[in-house]
Amino acid sequence: MRALYDPNILISSLLPATRPDSTIGLIVAAALRGAFALVLPADVAIELVDAARDKRDLAARMPLDRAHAFVTELRGMAVVLPVLHAPPPAVGREADDDYLLAQAEAGEVDYLVSGDKDLQALKDRPFPFEIVTPVEFLAILREAGLV
Repeated sequence: MRALYDPNILISSLLPATRPDSTIGLIVAAALRGAFALVLPADVAIELVDAARDKRDLAARMPLDRAHAFVTELRGMAVVLPVLHAPPPAVGREADDDYLLAQAEAGEVDYLVSGDKDLQALKDRPFPFEIVTPVEFLAILREAGLV
């Protein structure tokens, strides 16, 4: 099983308010222990560090050294995809969504995991992967005996 997480899931997992037994905590822990192949676009690692450094509301709650350590851990265990050099085809309502959709396809994932409403609106499109919420993905992991 291969999955790509929306960067917001990874950012949320770094926040102190995210408990280890929460949905986000459980699905990120499953990825980190190698229960399935986490596919990580190289740009997402950069986005995590940038969020910890530049977004004032997040920076106060997400120490930069913790973000760096997390990115190092992710890069060490994930399937890291190269940066897309051409703009992805416009499919969703936002360019960031198009980027994630293109990376999910390039990474040959089974699941694109996101709570983003714009991505969720695309669930019925004929992608070669499923778009699922974190709650749905946790159920999939449980059903497979991976959590």
